[in-house]
Amino acid sequence: MNNLKSLSIIILIGLVGYACNQNYNARYASQNEEKIKPVLVEELTVSTAPIAIEASGILGSQAEVKMSFKIGGIINRILVNEGQSVKSGQLLATLNTAEIDAQVNQAKNAVEKAKRDLSRAENLHRDSVITLEQLQDLTTLYEVAKSDLQIANFNQKYARIVAPEKGKIHKKFAEEGELVNGGSPIFQFGNTAKDAYVMRIGVADKDIVRLQLGDSAKITFDAYPSNDFPAYVTEIAESADPKTGTFEVELTLQPTEHMLKNGFVGKVEIYPATKNSYYKISINALVEGNEETAQIYVLKEKSNRVKKVQVKPEHIVDGFFTVRADTSMNGKVVVEGAAYLSDGDQVEIIN
Repeated sequence: MNNLKSLSIIILIGLVGYACNQNYNARYASQNEEKIKPVLVEELTVSTAPIAIEASGILGSQAEVKMSFKIGGIINRILVNEGQSVKSGQLLATLNTAEIDAQVNQAKNAVEKAKRDLSRAENLHRDSVITLEQLQDLTTLYEVAKSDLQIANFNQKYARIVAPEKGKIHKKFAEEGELVNGGSPIFQFGNTAKDAYVMRIGVADKDIVRLQLGDSAKITFDAYPSNDFPAYVTEIAESADPKTGTFEVELTLQPTEHMLKNGFVGKVEIYPATKNSYYKISINALVEGNEETAQIYVLKEKSNRVKKVQVKPEHIVDGFFTVRADTSMNGKVVVEGAAYLSDGDQVEIIN
């Protein structure tokens, strides 16, 4: 009886030990079993579509100049106002010419006297009364007097300002009765021909190398939010602006029937003709990064495991960024679920 009781206890202990061992093995196996993580992926494809260069600038006239008098004096009349359109050759302003008129008169009289003196000297030289040297001196005086008259006439001509071509007075810097120096700006004048509007923008060094003359662009203005104004690149700076570090690019607008004004602020998109190959990757694929590099996950070839890859973004656009096409990076990139992955994780593609 005692032997039977002891055997029963041994069997019971063995069963309990076996059950505990099976429970431990099951728990250990569940802890070491790899968890498969669901992800969405996108195929990496190479594109050569142009990436627009975006910037903003202020509209201006192609031929915009500051107009002034050649000489100083008192302004007699100003015949135009700011914002007024003018015709080619139209008189815009004049100086009080009393002083310059007197100078012209004085120069004319000096020429006439020098001419008379030279005529008498020629007769005297023929009669051997004066020397050749004296005749040459009087000839020189006559030529100098003629030059003085030419200078006086020139200054008299530019004691008035006329419009060089059809345009508009953008700004007026002086008023009638003011005493101004020669060369002091009186008006800011701009050509208002339909194809004469330009916009100048600053472009970074990584974008300037993609541009060339003639590249197409479009400009939008707040004044016409539903209209795109076509333009093209007409000038590209050879050196950077030392203040901003950017390169100035000039865009010329195509002719338009819309009324444009100098000073309009516009948003620009330029489409470079130069084509480069790149990968277009959704911004959702970005795991972490900084200004220089970014990290994404791609599927290993012929595997359902992921690999963490470091890339260098070239351009960041709405909803995606671009990476220079590289044959070493191909296949599919994880665009959802990347935040929960580690390098080498096994995944399940659920898209």
